[in-house]
Amino acid sequence: MDRFYFVPVTVHSPEPGDAYRRPKYFFTGRLTRGPILSRVAMMDYGAFGLMNFGLILAVDISAADDAFLVAKADVYPIPFNLDTSISDVQGTRDYFEAFYVPAQWLTPASSYRELMRQTAGMFQFCQRYFGISGEVLLAQVDLDMAYRNFPSEVQDFFSQAVESFGYDSSLIKPNNNLRQMLRVAGGLWEDRPFYMAGREF
Repeated sequence: MDRFYFVPVTVHSPEPGDAYRRPKYFFTGRLTRGPILSRVAMMDYGAFGLMNFGLILAVDISAADDAFLVAKADVYPIPFNLDTSISDVQGTRDYFEAFYVPAQWLTPASSYRELMRQTAGMFQFCQRYFGISGEVLLAQVDLDMAYRNFPSEVQDFFSQAVESFGYDSSLIKPNNNLRQMLRVAGGLWEDRPFYMAGREF
């Protein structure tokens, strides 16, 4: 069966200078080890090598492996019906915020589809930032730092990332913090679908 999850990143370093990331609990080859052997599709935060980041994962998984994952406290399983409302809003906020994913915007009316799309939009923006700057955005500034206080080179790269998507850089408000701006960036994908492992959300 096909299912989405949010799982922690695990970094495996078989030799000095080598580092391979994988979704925790999965065996994905290239010397990485985990109890679940499966082909996966994953989307990250543009944060290679950081242990306290997570991945959106789409996987064709057996019922037994699904039960194994759902039982793990550090895994967030997404229900099969993405259009249902989030059942534990505060618990969901706490879970995603622990992985530096802004989630205070969630309300009892928010659906899992909204959660998936917003998170994916933020991930895509941070991937683009990493591609432009070669740096991990959240290793340079924290979520509650106002844009006006970003180092000048971070402001420049951030503006380039915004413009590379075709967005107007006037969306950047100097008094807004990174949390607020990532929320805006994620929401700008609302008219475009995401696809992972053949599934649209």
